[in-house]
Order: sequence, then structure tokens, then C-alpha cells
Amino acid sequence: MISPGKKWGSISKVLTTREYYIEILKQCKIITNFFPLGRKQYNPSLVTLKTDYEIGLVKGLKTLNRTTYLYKTNNTIILYLFISPLPKEQNHFADRFHRIEEMGLISDLHISTPYRWKSSWI
Repeated sequence: MISPGKKWGSISKVLTTREYYIEILKQCKIITNFFPLGRKQYNPSLVTLKTDYEIGLVKGLKTLNRTTYLYKTNNTIILYLFISPLPKEQNHFADRFHRIEEMGLISDLHISTPYRWKSSWI
């Protein structure tokens, strides 16, 4: 166990262990997952795309009634979505993204629906 009084050195300042953890906590975000039908009632889908309309995409995703994860790396947006396991709804989901791509609002679209998924961390 690290002593709360132990000094952590850096070029700019020296922090105690407690101060160091408080600094880390200021940068943390709390994630609360919400799945109205229960986590196992949804299938994961991984989507990557490029767009200049990120704000509109985020606003649209906020209308979903379940947790969605969005990450951005360079110019690529990575979405981790949870959709109903019904085949009709999965096709509707993919069709919506393809229509948006045809309209020119997104590009370089890739959708992956894993056949099997290990969800021990969710």
C-alpha cells in the first residue's frame, strides 16, 4: 500500500499520493449503463465511419433509449451500439446507416455484428 504522505515528483511540482489521486479523479468520467430490457436483450454492433457532422450524430444517438459508446480517433468515429436481436430491426439499423452514406453525410462506413460476443466487462 502506498503511503498517503509519499511524495510523487515531477518537473513542475511534487504531489503527495492523495493529491495525485485527486488529480486523477478530476479527469475521470463516470459511466452509467442503461438497458431498459436488460443487457442480454440487445446485440452489440460495431460501426466505424467518417463524417463532418459529428454534433448531429451525437444528438441523434442521444435519442436512443439505451447506452451507446462513441469514440473518435483521428478522423474515424467508432460507435459501439446495442440493437434489438430481431433480424428485421438489425436490417433496418444497417439500412439507415447506408442511406446516410448515400446522402453523403458519412463516408467509409463499416458495420460489424459479431456472431458471438463475450461481454464479461459490461
